[in-house]
Amino acid sequence: MILQNQKGKLELGTHLENNQMAEQSIEIARQNTSDCETSIYAQVKSDGSLRFEGCDVGALPKRVWGDDDHEYWVTVPTSETSHLLLQLLKEKYSGNTRAVEEFRDFCVGNGISHEFMTWT
Repeated sequence: MILQNQKGKLELGTHLENNQMAEQSIEIARQNTSDCETSIYAQVKSDGSLRFEGCDVGALPKRVWGDDDHEYWVTVPTSETSHLLLQLLKEKYSGNTRAVEEFRDFCVGNGISHEFMTWT
């Protein structure tokens, strides 16, 4: 479920299906032009898989695809989500010696439960 607060900021939403793991989804991007509205979402499904999806609505998809609603997606199975997470972290932080602190700040800024520790 995608939520939008009063300031228009997109927030993560969750919902339960048949007492399974809570599904989570978030809007990644939205663009409106005179002939097409495009929305991109990421969703963690109740089985732990990830679905990254887009939807184009309007005159442009009607001209190209013959229907004014064009949907497309990539699904990463649960068995690959850890590999995906590690690759995304590598891409974002590769070569950055402040990566741990920046990742901690990212977690704090996005309300993600985490534990930060140091040892000397």
